Amino acid sequence: MNTSEPQKERPTYWFRAKRYGWGWDMPLTWQGWVVYGIFIASLIGAAFLFPFDTEEDVTAYVRTAIGLAILLISITWWKGEPARWRWGKRKEKVRNNPKARQVVLGHVKNTE
Repeated sequence: MNTSEPQKERPTYWFRAKRYGWGWDMPLTWQGWVVYGIFIASLIGAAFLFPFDTEEDVTAYVRTAIGLAILLISITWWKGEPARWRWGKRKEKVRNNPKARQVVLGHVKNTE
């Protein structure tokens, strides 16, 4: 083993990828939770800043919420697991084993 080569560290993701579909799930690290907390606090703060008394307040709040959502998506894209469509983790044993398939689908009869 050559110790002179630097070892590559795996990146630390703040957000886990969703198991099904596209996007990210709940945060993995405290940094991710802070990002979510700031996002929610900003939405609540914007609701107090724009009290929905006039149409301009509603428009300003919607624009602020869209801007915050774009910022959240940008951060999760940057600090989350790579985005791609996911179909879940299907095990090959389930596909080829009729009894296991019945268990997954909920069609197993109690034979005891």
